[in-house]
Amino acid sequence: MCVPGIASPRIGADFVTCRSNSSLPRDPFVKIYLLPDERTCRSSKVKKKTLSPVFNETHTFLVGPEEIKKRVLRFSVYDVDRRRVRHSLGHVMINLKGLDLTKGDVMWSDLEPMAQATSSLGELQFSLVYIPANEKIKIGIHRAKNLNQMEDYPDTGAYVKVQLYYGHKCHRVKRTIPRPGGTEIMFNESLSFTVNGKQMDSCNMVVSIMLTSAKAFGSNDVEYGRIAIGAFMYSRGEELVHWQEMISQPKIISTRWHSLSSVHPPP
Repeated sequence: MCVPGIASPRIGADFVTCRSNSSLPRDPFVKIYLLPDERTCRSSKVKKKTLSPVFNETHTFLVGPEEIKKRVLRFSVYDVDRRRVRHSLGHVMINLKGLDLTKGDVMWSDLEPMAQATSSLGELQFSLVYIPANEKIKIGIHRAKNLNQMEDYPDTGAYVKVQLYYGHKCHRVKRTIPRPGGTEIMFNESLSFTVNGKQMDSCNMVVSIMLTSAKAFGSNDVEYGRIAIGAFMYSRGEELVHWQEMISQPKIISTRWHSLSSVHPPP
């Protein structure tokens, strides 16, 4: 990083961990974000069949000298398998505040693994796509699995509630149709939200599985578990990565599984 006002990260890596924890070589590449801006992303070339990739690439972000002190560089490392499916290997976050960017120093940082632990509450699969021309975010609710604690709620149905927030204020709420309860539930519904492009940086969502009585649907419903997804200020881990994929690749559907967490106050 050698030019004032311009962040130019140069990337390299050594001993990249494999998805299977074996010694087989992989095909890694790096995506770079200058947070909190998640619309602009830089990607390295894919390095074939290696655990010690040498990238020797420079990627430039144009930023004012005062603004750069407020930014955080995020390096996310992925492995591409034979089906061209990307698998997250980990990430590095570098706060640019206090760094002398005129020296062009070399920095080494260990990858922080992405959270892989399966929630005891289960998992929900959904897709995201951002359509800038229509200022819309579409979320496709696909299915839930391993809802083991549903056994504590016999004779109940379930639906998914999606709350759209601007900052800490709830702007819109939408729901899927209730389905019969169980440890695995198919939803296969799509919900659409209109989002002003100027508000994307403060936009975030809470996606909840709700339990409802077979006889009554409404105020007595119980929240089983939730997923908070959004920009850098509102989410971390796989949820942040999913959101960044949606923003940086408009009109392309991105589908992921997410672990449900216990209920806590909105972001």
